[in-house]
Formats: sequence, C-alpha cells, structure tokens
Amino acid sequence: MTDEQLSKFAEKLQQAFDTTAAPVEDDPAVALERDMQTLEVCVKEHGAQHADTADALNDVGTDLLALDEYEEALAYYYQSLEIRKALFGERQPETASSLSNIGGAYYQMGDKSRALTYGEQALATLRETRGDTHEDTLQVLANLAILLDDMHQSLRAYKLIDDALRSLPRDHAHYADLTNLRKDLCPPGFRPPSTSGATKKKKKR
Repeated sequence: MTDEQLSKFAEKLQQAFDTTAAPVEDDPAVALERDMQTLEVCVKEHGAQHADTADALNDVGTDLLALDEYEEALAYYYQSLEIRKALFGERQPETASSLSNIGGAYYQMGDKSRALTYGEQALATLRETRGDTHEDTLQVLANLAILLDDMHQSLRAYKLIDDALRSLPRDHAHYADLTNLRKDLCPPGFRPPSTSGATKKKKKR
C-alpha cells in the first residue's frame, strides 16, 4: 500500500472502530485553549496525581498533536502516562491508552521504530487486561498492522490480523473491517495458509 492509501485506510478504520467518540473540535487551537483550562481546573481541584488530571494532560497532548506540535504533545502524553502508571499500574487499560498515543505521536514524527515499540507494549497490555476480542485491543492491533506494512513488514502485518481473525466469531462487530484490512495487507505472492495448496501425502499401497 502507498502512504496515501495507508493514511486513508487508517482513517476509515479508525471511524469504523470509534463509534462512541465525542465530536472532534474543528479548530485544534480552540480545543487546546479549552483543554488547557480544563487541565488547570483539574490540577487545582484534584492535584497533579489524579485520574482526571491524567485525562486532561492526554487531551492537551492530542490537541498539540493536531497542531503538529509533536515534542510538546509527547511531553503531555508522557506526563499522563506516568500518572496513570502510578495510579493504576503498568498493566492496565488506561496505561495502554497512553502507550498507544505515544506510539501514534512517534509515528507522525516519522520515528516508526519507536512507534512500533510503544504500539507493541500497548497491544500486549490490552490483550492481558481486555482480552483478544475487545474493541480497544483490536483497534491497537489494526493500527500496529498498518504500521508494520508501512515499515515493509507486510507478512508480519498480515499474520497479525490473520491470527486475530481466527479468534473472532464471524458476527463480531469488526470482523468485516479486519477481513478487509487483511486483504489489503496481503503481500505480493503471499498465499494464505488456508489456500496454500499443501501437497497431500500419498497413501502407501
């Protein structure tokens, strides 16, 4: 897949998974101002080491990322991560969310190696805490597969999705989305195991 195709597919996939998200603010600068005010209130009312403060830091990081302020965004994401680790522990969904966001920021900065590292940590944490078929787990898994394909590791990307599909019932809400992703990530010349045409052993007479 080309970079443009990857970008469009990733956006489409995100929309398919994110069915309950609040409307996105059209002007990131307006959103940043609002979320900075929220952060100030959270720190004043709850202190620095509070779940609401961690959420507010995360939101500010997302706003900064939308404004292409990558280094600043990472600083806020890392602050949120450290608070969530302290409050919830390293193997919790809240922590996985921060890890995933940091990975996404590194991806936008062009640092795919670090993006992969954080994405893999997020996926491992979600598999442990949410399970293999949870929506959050599948979203991170899909993003990771797209990243792997972008890093010219199409076979790894394909197998990641293929293994996930084997654990999903066909009536799962995102079975079709992941099936389409698997099809798009199929590397040239690669034949899925189910159609590999393995030669059957001849029976001895």
